[in-house]
Amino acid sequence: MILLIMLYIISPLSKITDVKISGNNELTDKQVEQATTVRSGRLIWSAWLGQKHLESKAKIKNPQIKSMKVKLVGPQSVHLLVTENQLLGEAQVGKQRYAVLSNGQLQLTTAQNTNIDFQGFETHRQQLEIIGEQLGKIKPAIYHGISSIEYRPTKSSPHQIILYMKDGNTVRANLTNVGDKMKYYPSILTKMKGQGVIDLRVGAYSYDYGTKDK
Repeated sequence: MILLIMLYIISPLSKITDVKISGNNELTDKQVEQATTVRSGRLIWSAWLGQKHLESKAKIKNPQIKSMKVKLVGPQSVHLLVTENQLLGEAQVGKQRYAVLSNGQLQLTTAQNTNIDFQGFETHRQQLEIIGEQLGKIKPAIYHGISSIEYRPTKSSPHQIILYMKDGNTVRANLTNVGDKMKYYPSILTKMKGQGVIDLRVGAYSYDYGTKDK
């Protein structure tokens, strides 16, 4: 039995020939493959036994990977089950362009923005990380409804952000708790007669455009 196991370990039968990837929506299979060393030719048992190390390295190489599990699905096949940190949008910080992830991490990017456009964070990297983490608390259906977010601090409201919604509404909120407050956005909409401003900085109230100064 020991001899058979040793023969299997050193034989081509112990090497990966097929890698299946699932769970990724925004990341391509190629991006997942580039972040991990699980590929054809690698010893299948070393990949399975060392999956925690592989997951840790993959998350460092591509912060958009939240978790990655390695499962054996055949004598020479493995299945990578990926969970993603959602891509919220892009922002300019200094001279660099970053993708903002739902865990608050920033990732250098050259991709064209198709999601939230973060404005006013050029010299406020920490605040950008905070708002990314905050938005990660709310449902995708809500943050997908945001067109752009502007960081606009004032003396009386030092953490103020302005959210411009795709439905035409404007939301005033604090970047430190916007994730908790925006959970109530859908229910607030049901009480509004038309488009307007929703103020979530202190409590939660709304008013139609034209009825009060913005």
